[in-house]
Amino acid sequence: MPEREPANLEAVLSACPSLEFIIDGTERRINRPNDKADRKTYYRGKRKAHTVKNLVIHDQGGKVRCVSDTYEGKKHDEAIARLESAHSLD
Repeated sequence: MPEREPANLEAVLSACPSLEFIIDGTERRINRPNDKADRKTYYRGKRKAHTVKNLVIHDQGGKVRCVSDTYEGKKHDEAIARLESAHSLD
């Protein structure tokens, strides 16, 4: 199973020092929220849809090593990576 705790990510990455890892954002459509504030939060203008997003770290063989928490679709991948790395430092 992929690691879900960012604090454990360093151990996962150090277990395979010779492998290269790929960080990728995945975006999934959700139903349009009824609440106006939620609609604004989850609206992804670029895709013209309401979405949620996760970051996935996988090795070159395709095996998923870590999955981030779920964020609103308009949050940038780099911002999610920074938030996740801040969680791992706590």
